[in-house]
Amino acid sequence: MTEENLQKARLGRILVWLAVLVACAVGLYAYQQWRYPIQKWADIQSSGGMRIGFLVEKKGRLMLPIEYDITGREKVTVEPVRKNRELMIEDLIVRREGHNIILKVRGSLALLVMGRTDLHFANLTGTPPGKYDVYYESTEPEKFLGKVEIQ
Repeated sequence: MTEENLQKARLGRILVWLAVLVACAVGLYAYQQWRYPIQKWADIQSSGGMRIGFLVEKKGRLMLPIEYDITGREKVTVEPVRKNRELMIEDLIVRREGHNIILKVRGSLALLVMGRTDLHFANLTGTPPGKYDVYYESTEPEKFLGKVEIQ
């Protein structure tokens, strides 16, 4: 085999392995979306509850602290009855409908968790000034978390 053919064969093997890695990553992501969907209110309550904090500015953005420990290690509003040591918060989804701010949490498999797992921030930058009710959206009726006022 010539040197050129050897290089083509190596490149072919590298491309095959790269395709396998991409397929595995896509498969893991799809599995996590199926296995760890949006957290239901019952899930949140069984792992310790959720509460909102006071608006803060972080790096020039208006942020609403959300206290929720998906792992169930810490009590937030109720005593946790279920432990989810393998979970972490993948995404905190925020949307505004009129004068309501609606939150959702998506969990995922925690490959490596460092530091606090119970404090997260909802980005409210760009939200017009006013008074807002904050809710958690679930398949059950939305759950009221509190009120915020944006100046």
